Amino acid sequence: MKKLFEKDLEGRLDERGATDARDPTDERDPTFDKGPVYVLYKQDWEESERGWGVRPDGCLLHKDMADSKAFRESYWAGMPREVPDEYDRESGEPKLVVVPKELYDSVVESDNSIRLCQHSCWEFGL
Repeated sequence: MKKLFEKDLEGRLDERGATDARDPTDERDPTFDKGPVYVLYKQDWEESERGWGVRPDGCLLHKDMADSKAFRESYWAGMPREVPDEYDRESGEPKLVVVPKELYDSVVESDNSIRLCQHSCWEFGL
């Protein structure tokens, strides 16, 4: 699927989180003339383990930036003051991604955030 960048989508989302942002002239685009495109904020996470290093550890999908920020604040507020031997942390900044309607609906039904393992992120092309 053609990559859509946040600057292209900003301000174009309706109340469902859907947008019509696509190239209407590109018939090779799988979303060509197929209705709304559903977008979520994706936050990549990585696992850090003392003695082993860092590795990708899936992603969190959020309906909006406020949900992403609230999750991160809650997560870090619950962490001990000393660095544990093993913990997860954000990797990069949240970004908008196009998702199937079913995945979008799952996020909305689950209080606006869900966690996917690394394999599921790859399965959905995230």
